[in-house]
Amino acid sequence: MTTGDMIRELRRLEEVHRDDFVGTGEPNWSLMCRDVANRLEELLKAQEPRVMTISDFKDEGVYYLEALPPFVLRPVIYRLDYSDPRHYNFVWKYDQFTWNTDEYGKTWRGWTSRPTDEQREETPWN
Repeated sequence: MTTGDMIRELRRLEEVHRDDFVGTGEPNWSLMCRDVANRLEELLKAQEPRVMTISDFKDEGVYYLEALPPFVLRPVIYRLDYSDPRHYNFVWKYDQFTWNTDEYGKTWRGWTSRPTDEQREETPWN
C-alpha cells in the first residue's frame, strides 16, 4: 500500500466513523483518522523537491545542485567553508567545487531532493 493509498483509506474511515462515539461522547476514531491522514499529507509535502534558500544548506547535507548553462543537475554533499562564508563548497564524486553565495539563484541553486524536469522548468530563477 502506498502512502497515497493509506491517506485515501484514512479519509474513507474518517467518514465511516464520523458518527461513532466512544466513551467520552467524542468521535474519536474519525478524529484519529483525520489527524493521521493530515500528518501523512504534511510528510509527503515536505519530501517534495523545492528550491532551497541559501540558509537551508547544512554541513554534510546531501542536495541536488543545478547550474546554468547547460542546466546541469547532480547530487552533491555540502561542506561548510569556515574560512570564507561567501563561498559554499560541494563534493561530487571525486571533485570538489566552490560556488559564490552572491550568485545563488542567478547561476546556481540547490534542491532538497531530485526535481523532475518539469519542476525545474516551472521554477523561475531569481
